[in-house]
Amino acid sequence: MHLKRLSLLFSSLLALIAFSIQPAQAQTGVPVTPGPQFDYIQLSFDLVSDGLTAPTGLTHAGDGSGRLFVTEQTGAIRIIENGELLAEPFLDISNEILVGAEQGLLGLAFDPDYENNGYFYLNYSDPNGDTVVSRVSVSDNDPNQADFLSEIILLQIEQPFTNHNGGTMIFGPDGYLYISSGDGGSGGDPQGNAQNRGNLLGNLLRIDVRDNDTSDGLAYDIPADNPFVGDPDSQDEIWAYGLRNPWKFSFDSQTGDLYIADVGQNTWEEVNYQPADSTGGQNYGWNIYEGPDCFEAEACITIGTPPVISYNHRTGNRSITGGYVYRGTAYPFLDGAYLYADYVSGRVWGASQINDFADVTELADTDYRITGFGEDEAGELYILDGERGEVLQIQAQSALEYTNLTDNASFESNLGADDWTIFGSDNDQRINSTLAFNGEHLMLFQADDATEFVRQTVPVEGGAPGDYQASFAIASRDLADDGQIGIRVILSEGESAVQTVNCLYDGERGSQNWSVFACDVNATVSFDSVDLIIGWQGVSAGLLGIDNVLFVDIMPLPL
Repeated sequence: MHLKRLSLLFSSLLALIAFSIQPAQAQTGVPVTPGPQFDYIQLSFDLVSDGLTAPTGLTHAGDGSGRLFVTEQTGAIRIIENGELLAEPFLDISNEILVGAEQGLLGLAFDPDYENNGYFYLNYSDPNGDTVVSRVSVSDNDPNQADFLSEIILLQIEQPFTNHNGGTMIFGPDGYLYISSGDGGSGGDPQGNAQNRGNLLGNLLRIDVRDNDTSDGLAYDIPADNPFVGDPDSQDEIWAYGLRNPWKFSFDSQTGDLYIADVGQNTWEEVNYQPADSTGGQNYGWNIYEGPDCFEAEACITIGTPPVISYNHRTGNRSITGGYVYRGTAYPFLDGAYLYADYVSGRVWGASQINDFADVTELADTDYRITGFGEDEAGELYILDGERGEVLQIQAQSALEYTNLTDNASFESNLGADDWTIFGSDNDQRINSTLAFNGEHLMLFQADDATEFVRQTVPVEGGAPGDYQASFAIASRDLADDGQIGIRVILSEGESAVQTVNCLYDGERGSQNWSVFACDVNATVSFDSVDLIIGWQGVSAGLLGIDNVLFVDIMPLPL
């Protein structure tokens, strides 16, 4: 990847808005946290299994087995074990359901205590086309077989049309079962269901399935803190409303934040967001709003919570497929990225909470018909191709090369004082950047107390004497007091350091996200490698958090 000029790179680094994606309306209260640098990430997809029929979802049982469970819209739940698709389905209810349009087997969730109780939950269309949510048990004799005779129906929702059935079910961090329900279908919500809390359509529902007492006529309980409990005009199960077809949603497995992808109608696709400490009750606007705009009206009343991400149909995208926040370990540079896709275009995007979700970037342009994402026990992510019947694991590559460093080692230096702390073992060991002089390679330094110091040497080309500018970006600083961050730039030739330049950056008290600064480097000698030492001064190491230092480039002056 060719490095952009300084001004262009920093504008993308700070604004981080991809072409073809419309800016989101900012939601108040969204936390701002460091996120991945999407400009340098590309996704690829490794085939795990084919031979499936209309796969719609993938999940795991949380029992340590490593098995993947894939729902097929036609009624079967298939198991992928050790990379192999088992011939016998875990469950096949194809004779019990109505399949067609957006109907069929739509959701699967395993009980948080599945390893002990063997319960899992289904969301499917019954022969009348109505939604059924039920509980089923695994076989007592075979962990790869379910016992459908054990089914207990928990909830039924009458569906007036064949589309917009929602269907995703996930247990939240609070242990309650969340269920997505579409607006009932047709187009434009002709019955006004999404703004009518008197029914269960167009909502995100939240129930407690730990209740085994059916004497009250329910096989579940209503959480006491559901937002509309006791409201005579509302259904107690509703957690949020104003949704069109939120058929895919997910929780961030690390933070508990909630992401709801809502399929649009004429113009907009959207992602709605709830922070982990939300008390529910959000109105996401449909059918008064579609995305950030009034739906089929030049003006409309201001209500509800706008989406944090929205994109227009103009560029060939027409049907959002919600995904997950990546929390796996294979690709640390992807940590915290919310991945989602468009079923029609096959594009896949990454988003983070930087600048109120302004950081949205296209990471892949595929020919897959992506009907769903999945997450395994290790936090690695998958996509499902509904047309090909394939499961593919998401893989990622980054142009940023990572070096984990150890902090809290002090040294004496000529940076101006003797109380500097550096990421390194001692003053003699240096951090070599993996940059080529033409800017094709970058280095991102990360503090990691558990990792030994790493040294790398990569040559640069064209390091003749002259004036240069070294560019840096620092992420997530948290200073208890004002202090200085120092970066020592070492120009080397062969095995010897030939010149040292000290760059100082004034840090201010409090948390700051991506901050950019540049340092003039007057090279009086030729050099063929650039090394860095990173440190800080004027504040205790325990009170400072430098999550990332990005060495952007070193370029001849004038730019």
